[in-house]
Amino acid sequence: MDKKILVTEDDPASLRLMVYTLQHEGYEVVTAANGLDGLRKALKEKPDLIILDVMLPGIDGFEICHRLRNEPQTAQLPILMLSAKAQEIDKATGLKVGADYYLTKPANPSEIVSRVETLLARKAAARSKMVSFLGTKGGVGATTMVVNVAIALSQKGKQVIVVDFCPSDGNIVEHLGLM
Repeated sequence: MDKKILVTEDDPASLRLMVYTLQHEGYEVVTAANGLDGLRKALKEKPDLIILDVMLPGIDGFEICHRLRNEPQTAQLPILMLSAKAQEIDKATGLKVGADYYLTKPANPSEIVSRVETLLARKAAARSKMVSFLGTKGGVGATTMVVNVAIALSQKGKQVIVVDFCPSDGNIVEHLGLM
């Protein structure tokens, strides 16, 4: 999967379970056992997602989350808070300081993986871009331009989807040699 997850957790048993679960799913896992180390690693390691405990030695998870949201390089980083603090005020505080999701311990490993996958998919979707072309008159080269742009983007490693809303008038299929 090539996705890196930073787990900031001070409880060794919880940390081992999360590391095992995430590695079993193919994620690269970086760990931190206290708030300050977690903050440093979030900036240095450039993870794709952070799982953050609330009750940590040094700086608590709420403060870490708040600081990460105020740093340009980590402002959009998905953050999953995972804590034994299960009161509504705790959940509300976590979301208010910028967590994308708040799970309470003990959490089922499959639920953690599910939330991680959802947050990573949301991050990928947010980074997607759409380019549209509208040809108002046949015969002016719009199809050729669309095909050339699609090929150029594809050669740069971008995922490309070409949709022709008027297949009877267009000839994208012919341009791509699919006829």
